[in-house]
Amino acid sequence: MSEIKRAVNIVSAYAQQQLDRIRQIDMEKAQQDLDTPPKAWSKSGEGATGSTTVQVSRTVFDADHARKILQVTPEATFEEIRKSYDKFRLESDPSQYEPKSAEYKRRIQVETAVHKAYTLLTVEYSITVKRFQSLDLD
Repeated sequence: MSEIKRAVNIVSAYAQQQLDRIRQIDMEKAQQDLDTPPKAWSKSGEGATGSTTVQVSRTVFDADHARKILQVTPEATFEEIRKSYDKFRLESDPSQYEPKSAEYKRRIQVETAVHKAYTLLTVEYSITVKRFQSLDLD
């Protein structure tokens, strides 16, 4: 097997692994939602704990779900969240693949989940903080 083919297979397997990890998190969240009594649900867009939620296709993200996707702790700073987001965003970049390929579709799914998780976790930060804390100034 050529080195290039081997590298492509490794990268493809990694992308599939990330998608499988996100799907597992989605399944755990769905099971948790099924186990929650309906009286704990609200129509105002807040979960049972009063946290912000974001609708992503058929999955509702809450902060815990978003942290699992970005693999950050509840105490994570904006900088840690941004670094994790950048890492997963670069790893799931679909632009290297044909738009109709299965690999492209997997990458889009991962990229969408990562972006929604980042958006939810950084909603409390002002645009100024987001813009200027991400600059690498010495």
